[in-house]
Amino acid sequence: MENEKTIVEIYQTKTLKFVIAIYCISILCAIVIFFTAKLMNAYDTMTWSNVFKFSIVAILEIIILITSYKRTLVNDKIIKNNFKTMKGIILVLTYINYLCMNFMIPTKEFQLCVFYFIIIGSLFLDINMTLISIGLSIVCQIVLFIGKPDILPNKEQLIPELTMRIISMGLSTAGIFMITYFASKLLNGVEKNEIKLIEKNNQIEKMFISIKEFVNILTSSGQALSETVEEESASIQEVLSSCEEMEEDSEKILQDANNNKQVLSVLMKNSEIVSNKIEDTETSAKELVNVSNENQESLNEILKITSDIKEGILETLNATKLLQIKSEEMDKILVIISSISEQTSLLSLNASIEAARAGEAGKGFAVVAEEVRKLSESTNDSLNNISNITKEFKQRIIEVEGLMKKNNDKIINGDNILVQIVNNLKSIMNKLNNSGKNISGVNEFINDFLEQTEIIANSNEEIFKSIDSLVEKFKVVKEAIEHNTSASEEINLNVDELRKLSNDMMKIVS
Repeated sequence: MENEKTIVEIYQTKTLKFVIAIYCISILCAIVIFFTAKLMNAYDTMTWSNVFKFSIVAILEIIILITSYKRTLVNDKIIKNNFKTMKGIILVLTYINYLCMNFMIPTKEFQLCVFYFIIIGSLFLDINMTLISIGLSIVCQIVLFIGKPDILPNKEQLIPELTMRIISMGLSTAGIFMITYFASKLLNGVEKNEIKLIEKNNQIEKMFISIKEFVNILTSSGQALSETVEEESASIQEVLSSCEEMEEDSEKILQDANNNKQVLSVLMKNSEIVSNKIEDTETSAKELVNVSNENQESLNEILKITSDIKEGILETLNATKLLQIKSEEMDKILVIISSISEQTSLLSLNASIEAARAGEAGKGFAVVAEEVRKLSESTNDSLNNISNITKEFKQRIIEVEGLMKKNNDKIINGDNILVQIVNNLKSIMNKLNNSGKNISGVNEFINDFLEQTEIIANSNEEIFKSIDSLVEKFKVVKEAIEHNTSASEEINLNVDELRKLSNDMMKIVS
């Protein structure tokens, strides 16, 4: 905008071109007119030497004007110092030509052409130049009156004629000056307003540049925010995916824990049944001992008792086998519970890692994970104790089974040798007493086993509740992450709107 030309400069450029063109055309026309007038012998006093001299001077003037014009107007821009010189050259050459033509042409009327030369100088709307031009015109009139007195009127009419000439020339020059003066003031006002307008335009341009820079900063900030939100969204999606996987794993563990709860419930019921049967066996053994004591002398009763004992032993043997089978099932259950405990520990470790990643927001989650880990360790310890007790229980069952087989063999031998039954009855009674004690021990063991099983069931219930609570917290975290995802999407939409607004602003200021 600073390189654009002002209205004054455009006017000065066009005026300079016009004045130079008119001046050159006027000179060429004057040469043609003088040659024509001489050829037609219009003026006897006009000599060829004067015509040629005038033509040479005129051509030199044209060369001077064109050279000065090229120095004044460079790249279609006026050089101010050279422009002032150019105006001075135009004034000097104008009135030199005026004097030359007045002296060459033997007429009184050509002096009136002075107004033409004044008007040419006033076209630049330069008050000083107009005043100088008027002054030079007056000097030229005086020179003409002195050098060419024949243009003066007769002595009788000298004063009136000179007075009228002075008045007419004064009025004409005054009119030309006033027109030039007001036009110059108007042009100066336009120039001042244009300067103010240019300053305001420069301020607006600077404001647009600042707006453009602000828009660029706004666009780059929006882009950076968009990239950050996209990265955050990707991270949130990864966390959300991990939470979904952990939620699925937790659901599976919760389902397994529920199944374990049911298995433990069945195990407790079966253990109670076994305990009841052992108590019944113990009662039967005691009754058998009492009956044997009361009916020692009755062989038939002894045989009957022996038969009952045999059946009881078979039932006991079957019970021990059933206990052995149940103990093996118990081992499998313990293995399952141990696997659950390990999975719970692994889940606790993963939860601790995710809580560490979540930072401050995952502290509560980390506490839950630590409690789950402690519960898992406690369960492992309990499982080890139960495993040891189960091993001892199985060992006792094997011992009882062996005893039952021995008693069975003896009863079979007793059936074969009825005579020895009576003799060995006391021994059998003692062994039955021992068996009763063993059965009492087994009963106590079963009771302890029931208590431990109940503890495991309670622990499993606590694990079930903890995992259920953990799943609920996972759901809360998942909902929070989904909310953050929605917020990120909303931020992306706002960034897009901001980018569109920035583009619209760029289009406005561009």
